[in-house]
Amino acid sequence: LLRRHGVYYALFKRAGKQIWKSLRTRDPNIARARFEEHRRKFQLMTEMPKKEDIPTFAEAVKATIETCRRDGMKPVTLDGVSTYLNLTGRSFLGPLKISSVQNQHLKEYLRQRYESRSGRSANLDLIHIRKVFRLALERNWRLDDPTTGIKMFAHKEKAIAVPSFQ
Repeated sequence: LLRRHGVYYALFKRAGKQIWKSLRTRDPNIARARFEEHRRKFQLMTEMPKKEDIPTFAEAVKATIETCRRDGMKPVTLDGVSTYLNLTGRSFLGPLKISSVQNQHLKEYLRQRYESRSGRSANLDLIHIRKVFRLALERNWRLDDPTTGIKMFAHKEKAIAVPSFQ
């Protein structure tokens, strides 16, 4: 419970981040009551499942593919998404818990993908990996998205030689 310029604020910390919430009062008794109410809401909002309930990256990939199927993604698109995600799930990311995958792990995987294939392949992987982490955030398997801050790779289209008839 903090006071700034006469108004009380609630300060919550979670996973290294601070969340400030105005309590919109100058009265300390009302501020304490509102603080308790916000604290209860915050705890419910950020409650994490038990460690054994958090899936591995490979299991999260399967859940993402199933969610895409359930949401009515076209079969052709679903085939492409599942191909990329299954490839990613079989990489060194697969056995890691979804909650322990870090930004550095993803950058390393994408760098390897970029060097072995192309920037386009790495970018498609990043797009599909973001789907996995969106689902992880929705299901409270994670509190943050490690794909934020990862930029797309530059790639150049190869020029196609068109024969001339002159």
